[in-house]
Amino acid sequence: MLKIMKTARSIVDSACDGPTKRMAENLVEQLLDLMPELKEVSPWHSVGQRRSLDEMGRIAEQPLGDPSYYYRDACE
Repeated sequence: MLKIMKTARSIVDSACDGPTKRMAENLVEQLLDLMPELKEVSPWHSVGQRRSLDEMGRIAEQPLGDPSYYYRDACE
């Protein structure tokens, strides 16, 4: 349901013609009737590229324990 709501909100934001926007708005309202908890769900991000299921996020590539995150004295 969460993914459907994110998609519906994205369609509302990006729809160029009136009928498509109204259809997406109706879908959002129907989803809210079924599950009011979806009220605060935002649309999918429009910038960037989604990772595949095989790819790891940046935090997995550079964990917080990585020395590059430690404070370094400016006098070094």
